[in-house]
Amino acid sequence: MKTKIIAFVIVLSVIIIVGVSCAGSAHVPQLTVVSQELTKTSSGGAVVKVTIKNTGTTTAQLAEVKVTFYDAAKSVISTSRDSVMNLAPGATWDFQIPCLDPRASQVKSYEINVTASSSSGGL
Repeated sequence: MKTKIIAFVIVLSVIIIVGVSCAGSAHVPQLTVVSQELTKTSSGGAVVKVTIKNTGTTTAQLAEVKVTFYDAAKSVISTSRDSVMNLAPGATWDFQIPCLDPRASQVKSYEINVTASSSSGGL
């Protein structure tokens, strides 16, 4: 009887470990920056034009892009964000993110950070 209980516990443990491993490898949306360009407005401000593509196999329930704007000394001037919901696999998203800081004319470079999430199946 002890042997059957030990075997049962081992099998149950393996099932739990495998289940947790599979749950952790759920499909995560993959977003790729297809194009990006820093442009100046007629008033001297800065705008980053970006195209994002969902190159994964899962819809991005929320895709967010954060742009950090820097001056010539690589000091942060400002950050701006934009987001879109339900970006399907293969779909692209074209948008512009302006630097809204009064020092926007001093922008010399920028950095793009892209994040995505998929539904967890909850509420």
